[in-house]
Amino acid sequence: MSAKRKRILLTLGDVAGIGPEIVARAWPQLVARCDPLVVGDVEVMRRALREVGSEAAIGEALGDVKQLPVLQATAVDLRGVAPGRVTAEGGRAAYDFLCRAIDMAMAGQADAIVTAPLHKEGLKAAGLHHPGHTEILAERTGTEHFAMVLWGGGIAVAHVTLHTALRDVFA
Repeated sequence: MSAKRKRILLTLGDVAGIGPEIVARAWPQLVARCDPLVVGDVEVMRRALREVGSEAAIGEALGDVKQLPVLQATAVDLRGVAPGRVTAEGGRAAYDFLCRAIDMAMAGQADAIVTAPLHKEGLKAAGLHHPGHTEILAERTGTEHFAMVLWGGGIAVAHVTLHTALRDVFA
C-alpha cells in the first residue's frame, strides 16, 4: 500500500442490483482519490463496464483510471442472474464478496471497505440468516456491541432498530 493513497476495497453487493454500475461509473473519481480494488466477480464487472460505455478494462494496476482491478471473490456461477431479480446466487455472492473484503481488511491488506447494496431477500434465499451488512460485519469481526451509524454534514445518527418495519417498531 502506498503511504499517501489509501487502499479501499469495493464490494459489488447483489450483482442483480446497482452496485456494479455504480462502481463502473464512479471509477475515474475513485482512482483520483484512492487505490480502489473491486472485490466481486470479474465477468459481472466486465459487463458493467461495457453497459456504461467505460473506457476502463479489467486489469491489475492500482491507481490507473484505464485498469479496473477485480479480485474474484466467489465461486458462485452468476451467469444466470438477471438484473433486478432476487436470487440465491446473487445473495450468496454478495455475502462472499463482503466476507472476503472483511478478511482482507482485518489482515491489514486494506484501509477501508465500501459496500454496494445487497438484498436481504437474496441473503435469505441463499440460506443466510443475516439481514444486512451490519450484522455480517459484526459477526465476522467478533464484535458483540455494534450499531449502524450514518454520518453527513456534521451529524451522526445511530439506528435503534435495523431492518424493522415501522409498523413493528411501536410493538
